[in-house]
Amino acid sequence: MGRERDGSSLKQFNADKLLGTAPADIVKILVPGGNIGLFVDNRTLQEYWPKIGEWIVRVSQA
Repeated sequence: MGRERDGSSLKQFNADKLLGTAPADIVKILVPGGNIGLFVDNRTLQEYWPKIGEWIVRVSQA
């Protein structure tokens, strides 16, 4: 989720309390910029998305 939210709420960031997913399986990343910046900001694409991709591969293989 982007720190400077684009119309969303931090309540979404805390949705894990409403889900049945084990806490050990939940990863939260709060990145600089807005939520739209998650997909278009060059820094976010270079700095955060590779880590997210690595996590997706890791949990997919478990």
